[in-house]
Amino acid sequence: LKMGDVANAKKYITQAYRINKKYENKASKAISLMLMARMFSAQGMYNKALSYINEAENEATGIDGIFDEGYLYTFG
Repeated sequence: LKMGDVANAKKYITQAYRINKKYENKASKAISLMLMARMFSAQGMYNKALSYINEAENEATGIDGIFDEGYLYTFG
């Protein structure tokens, strides 16, 4: 994402999400969802970004040390 290669970022983030989902790694799954939110935000697709950030927040519920409430409101 930082290099501006959104197509490959989406591919790798999606692969990471699928692996984390398969192995039930909630913390890493939440991080993958947050990265998807960042990707859509960078593309100006804010409704999709909000959908992913909400999903990331739900996934991270009950897991300490992933996101604090302030982080969820300042991603970008």
